[in-house]
Amino acid sequence: MPLFEKLKKAGSDWSTCYQKLEQAELFLPVPLVAEKRFGSTLGNLISGRYSHMVEASSPFDLGVKGAPKIDGARSFDISNLSNPENSEIGFVPGLGITSYYYHHNGTVHLVEFGNAK
Repeated sequence: MPLFEKLKKAGSDWSTCYQKLEQAELFLPVPLVAEKRFGSTLGNLISGRYSHMVEASSPFDLGVKGAPKIDGARSFDISNLSNPENSEIGFVPGLGITSYYYHHNGTVHLVEFGNAK
């Protein structure tokens, strides 16, 4: 059964929806809870670098005309820190990625200069 059909059959009860999905159909390990770490080796998970961490969870209201209403929707703030960069993702189950921020901590160098033609 296609993923969309499974979600449609699950209805709006997103807390139990994930039980109907196979792990291969998900791109984030569920359930998402604050301080959960995932996505790397044990050493990196312990150090907090080169792995993802659910920083926080809060109620979510998209407030965009035409957007689907999801009762009890929660937004999860997920961060990924490394030495040269960090990223933050806002994710709402049933809706998807709602925000993305990327920052590179290195120096940007001019590598070529010429006249525009």
